[in-house]
Amino acid sequence: MGSQDQERPGSGSQRRVVRILIGTVGGQGGGLLTNWLVRGFYYAGWFAQSIGVLGLAQRSGTVTYYVEATPGLERPMISVYAHPGDVDLVVGQELLELGRLLRGGFAAPGCTIIGNVYRYYTTLEKMPAGDGTYPVEQIMTTAKQLTDDVYLLDAAGTVRALGLPELTSNALLLGMMVASRKLRLAPEPFRRAIEESGVDTERNLRSFDEGYRLVSQGGAILPPPVRKEPVSWRDRAAELEARLTSSGQVQAYRRLLRGAEETFGGWLMPILAEAVYRLLDYQDARYVDEYIERVRGIWEAERRALPGGEARDWPVTRYFARHLAVWMTYEDAPRVAQLKTRRERFRKIKENFGIKKGQKFVVTEYLDPDGPQLYGILPARLVRALIGKQGERFKRLQNVKFPMRLKSTSVTGYALLKLIAGCRAWRRRSYRHRQEMEMMERWEAAVYRALREWPSLAEFAAQAGDLVKGYAHVRERALQDLWMYVERILPRVARLDQEGAADGRAVAQFSLKIAGREAGKGGEALSYVEDVEKERRSVSARAVSTTR
Repeated sequence: MGSQDQERPGSGSQRRVVRILIGTVGGQGGGLLTNWLVRGFYYAGWFAQSIGVLGLAQRSGTVTYYVEATPGLERPMISVYAHPGDVDLVVGQELLELGRLLRGGFAAPGCTIIGNVYRYYTTLEKMPAGDGTYPVEQIMTTAKQLTDDVYLLDAAGTVRALGLPELTSNALLLGMMVASRKLRLAPEPFRRAIEESGVDTERNLRSFDEGYRLVSQGGAILPPPVRKEPVSWRDRAAELEARLTSSGQVQAYRRLLRGAEETFGGWLMPILAEAVYRLLDYQDARYVDEYIERVRGIWEAERRALPGGEARDWPVTRYFARHLAVWMTYEDAPRVAQLKTRRERFRKIKENFGIKKGQKFVVTEYLDPDGPQLYGILPARLVRALIGKQGERFKRLQNVKFPMRLKSTSVTGYALLKLIAGCRAWRRRSYRHRQEMEMMERWEAAVYRALREWPSLAEFAAQAGDLVKGYAHVRERALQDLWMYVERILPRVARLDQEGAADGRAVAQFSLKIAGREAGKGGEALSYVEDVEKERRSVSARAVSTTR
């Protein structure tokens, strides 16, 4: 029987199973939250069971927990997975994870929805040089359309306002769940579960009590954040400028933006404000000049191939500028070390864990570099000479991992990371940099070729730069997808388009979408284009046969 057909367990009128689905991001403490919930049910005289399902790793990995509970300690036959349209209590530890559950259709009519609107941005949201974040208002609107019992709040902000670390937001959500109209249970069994876990007990209990109060006593639920209107690129540039660590960088950033505006005008500046900051922070002003020169060359080629003056949106240049900025800030060993030794990173760790001033703490970095990542920081000439003499040995290093455990809060660990970060001064001479530059030039050449030979399809060659992502073997497969798309697929699509055999733009767009699903899908994209070609030949053959 569906959950919507039963009485609420809190009413005491009928015994039934309560179904709870929790969407989380790995590392948020979803397992601990679920354990508290299940143990609390037992202490309340209920039978409960749970299961955790791992999903795709995008941030620290999506994890979904499903819990079924029923009053009484008998062991009924209950399900180990959620059924769409039959979940009583849908909980999102992170807003996009809540959106995944709602999109899956799990929420039952009249269910309770509890969501933390705090965001952990996905890789695809963070990669663009501009704003690539998901429009979360859609999730909030959907939740309110599904039920009138919705609680959306910034759980992290709520616990911070109480002087508690962000990770105690799990206890806040637990308190809200227990007090919700789908449960309406006493808090004591769940407080006991928190106490017995021994995890930051005092502060988690305070957070639990606040969540319980917010729902049971009608306390004010913090309104969900409203998506801000896009700020002007000048305002955004001011925000980014404040992050720079030296007056020299600030002066360089201002100078580079003035030069970019003189070159392009204002239409490209929302992208360039982000890109210039990113590249300057990554390397230096000369590196930014190289980037601007590459973008300017593509823009001039686009103006020759697709004239239109100020009325044009210049999509090829926009896509190229966006994806080139991301590619030119590829994460090598110096970049990783640079990010791990930033002051703001340690400040954030202190805030998240409620570490007080003067209190000691330890941060352990779990690093797992492979051979190419290590010898990639060496001079290109040296590595190529060694590869020439020791080719087989270098091939064996491709798949060898070198696990490292460094305490970045220790003097030796921090000093080693700073030393590695300092290698960015020699990055241009490194083997990895030469490799990346050669591949960028190959992609850039493909964009120029498209502008010369198939200008109507050139924006897809520029868009294809977004295929480059991931690390190690994933990145290798992504690069193979890129070359397959710009060097094999686009020429065939252009031929179909020129012959009038198919809508070239539609085929180019769909094949790029196939290749972009995940690394290694380039072959499927090529097969799709081959199918279009076969269909065209079949249609032509039937037409000739009919004519005869």
